[in-house]
Amino acid sequence: MPGAALPAPALVPPLHLTLASTPDAVRAALVRIGSALAEAGLRPGTCGMVELVIAESLNNIAEHAYRGTGTGEIVLRLVHLSGAIEVTLIDSGQPYPEGALPKAGTFPALTGGRATLPEGGFGWCLIRRLTSKLIYTRKNGRNRLFLRMDLDCLA
Repeated sequence: MPGAALPAPALVPPLHLTLASTPDAVRAALVRIGSALAEAGLRPGTCGMVELVIAESLNNIAEHAYRGTGTGEIVLRLVHLSGAIEVTLIDSGQPYPEGALPKAGTFPALTGGRATLPEGGFGWCLIRRLTSKLIYTRKNGRNRLFLRMDLDCLA
């Protein structure tokens, strides 16, 4: 179609990983992702924020979609475009409740002593605040989560 914008080309080859839904496999994948982002020239702070979004997403899949059994597989595709990182995560675990991502909500209160601080409740708030596009679909028994992080917003 004349005048249609073409998608931005990837700056480096896409990263494709298939990993088990275990804490060790998630950690190993995050190390590999961090190295790939650094090699692509992203600043350490930006790398850290991208890794945080991916870590929260992968841990949600392992803990909730696969119920912490470690028996599932997660497929990850990361593409570094001009000005953005796009990540697609695919798994065959349980769907999100009601077929939709959790609402953004608010961060848990951080009042009181160290022993009373919440252990969780930060993940979806962080993911939603650090992504510019977030799409969840379920088709043929597979969950697909697409995340886009605009690099100028993570600087």
